[in-house]
Amino acid sequence: MLADSAGPEALSDFLRAEFLELFGDNQTHLDATLKSISVAADFAVEHCRAASLHTVRCQQAWASAIAAQVEASAHAHRLLEVARIEIARVPGRQHNSVLNISGRDAPSALRVCLFGEFELQDQTGPIEMHTLRGTKSWAILQLLALHRKSPVGRDALIEAIWPEVHPDEGRRRLHQAIYALRQALNSVSQGRLMIEFSRGAYRLKSSLEIVFDVEEFELLAGRGGHRPDSGQADPPPRFGDMRRAEQLYRGDLLSDIEAEWADSERDRLRRKYVNVACDVAEQLFAIGDAAGSNEVWERVRQRDPWHEAATRGIMRSLVKLGQPSLALRVFADSATQLDRDLGVKPSRDTVVLHDSIMDNIRDNAQTRRGPDRRNGPPTS
Repeated sequence: MLADSAGPEALSDFLRAEFLELFGDNQTHLDATLKSISVAADFAVEHCRAASLHTVRCQQAWASAIAAQVEASAHAHRLLEVARIEIARVPGRQHNSVLNISGRDAPSALRVCLFGEFELQDQTGPIEMHTLRGTKSWAILQLLALHRKSPVGRDALIEAIWPEVHPDEGRRRLHQAIYALRQALNSVSQGRLMIEFSRGAYRLKSSLEIVFDVEEFELLAGRGGHRPDSGQADPPPRFGDMRRAEQLYRGDLLSDIEAEWADSERDRLRRKYVNVACDVAEQLFAIGDAAGSNEVWERVRQRDPWHEAATRGIMRSLVKLGQPSLALRVFADSATQLDRDLGVKPSRDTVVLHDSIMDNIRDNAQTRRGPDRRNGPPTS
């Protein structure tokens, strides 16, 4: 990765080098393709929604970066994330004729999943790595995947994984664990996921065919952010990206470990997920999908059991689904949990919704019974 001070010329060289990983050694095809995609760079991403054109959108991102001669290496890394994600979406993970000009078989997609239980996946599902799972090598892979955008110093790595040992012993153990990790990664990723060591620090280097679920989540969530309008008949154009982002969140970041070095990022992504999920749930309700809205609100409450907006969302969805009594039970359970865990009462908005549901239940019951005849027939 380039240093932050790298200029446009260095950035272009960096992008070309990365693109060579896709095009192989054919410089003529590379130059011709870069020239042709520069012409196409003005097309909006929306015109590339079809699955067969996902790679075109990826190419436009690269061409746009080269044309603008972006000077920030952080932005270049962002484009690389987009490229990884878009390339992985090509049906069957086979590059189209534009990309697969080298004649070599394209490797299957490989995903690094940090949400929920950490795992590597290919097209068939999770890759079994029994020899590593639960070992220090596995913990190192998790840490490097979490900090994939920057190297992790050797001493910092030892302190995180073996905080109780002497530094000399820590270096010995680290050397052994890294060796085992490299052997395992080489067998499952075919060299696309590697551990690099330079200037006293380790880094997880990945090729463009590797997709990190966290990067895809943040990219899709960043495309959305549209608050639904009440009564809106159709979802906004970016709603599909937001819903995909919500579905990518299989669980809290690295939920299978307890480590201080994961806590802050875990909390940040949980908060971001809750915001995304709230938008998705509200939009589903606005377009009339009360059942779908209820499911998303329930997932929000799993992540944040005291989230009152989620409680109200569940209550509204249940009323819409014809289950007002169940909505009142949700309110009662939430009130009990708030009092027990936080020592507070439900907010005014939640109480107002509860009272409104109660009033509707009474009105409906009165309507079914008909006029009150306890005082006898009316006198003439």
